[in-house]
Amino acid sequence: MNNGYFAKIGPIKRRMIKLVSTSMQKLMPNVALSLSKKTILRPVKRIAVWPPQVHKLNYLTRHGEVKVYKYGQGPVIWLVHGWSGSGYQFWPVMEKLANKGFCTVTFDLPAHGNSAGNYSSLPLMIQAFEDLTKQLPPTDFVITHSMGASVVANSHWFDTYHHGLMVISPILETYKLLQQSVRKAGLNDTLFKQMIKESFKENKMFIPDLDALIPLVKFTGCLKIIHDLDDKFAPLTTSKKLAGLSGAELYITTNLGHGEILNSQQVVDLI
Repeated sequence: MNNGYFAKIGPIKRRMIKLVSTSMQKLMPNVALSLSKKTILRPVKRIAVWPPQVHKLNYLTRHGEVKVYKYGQGPVIWLVHGWSGSGYQFWPVMEKLANKGFCTVTFDLPAHGNSAGNYSSLPLMIQAFEDLTKQLPPTDFVITHSMGASVVANSHWFDTYHHGLMVISPILETYKLLQQSVRKAGLNDTLFKQMIKESFKENKMFIPDLDALIPLVKFTGCLKIIHDLDDKFAPLTTSKKLAGLSGAELYITTNLGHGEILNSQQVVDLI
């Protein structure tokens, strides 16, 4: 579920992956499952060097130590990244928000950014976020990017949160997108189903049930949705669906794609 996960795999390589993964699944199922996990559950780590004025902290979660970054003074805003993202993606937004009188707090979820670990999953990210919510300074406004919306919306913390939420380029139907990515890559479907079962055993969360549309439609706080017309990774149709079902306003940008939208002044202006 990378940003651009398997996007550069051509048809020949895809056929080779399918042939190898299918053969290994029959001959060495345990090895095949292990290799599939390494392929699908390994996010791209983006190591970042933060400016010295940013306050850097280490918080412990059930999935290891997480790097937390705090900048500015005033009302607290949390910023939650998505798959293969990092807290550093929000730095341009954090600077602007600090200038407007806000205290911004973000973090690198396990196996992302500067935090420890090589492998992750949506359930693991949700659990780590749950642990962080018990340690972070309270907030009345949350900003998410990409799969960060699914992390927040599927957490127990969100059940009692009724304030401001801005979802930027949200990935909401995570399981559906993961299925599409796996098929595009040519990975064996049986292995994929085994991975889902293994994830449930490990985290007691069933990935097909983690559709963020449902909790976001039920959300009683102030919801804002921002999505770019040229986003290649998160379907704009899903954001339109969320806006239609929830009554939230959908703000559509152009020529920014999935990542550059975080540099948009419109994000800051809507807070």
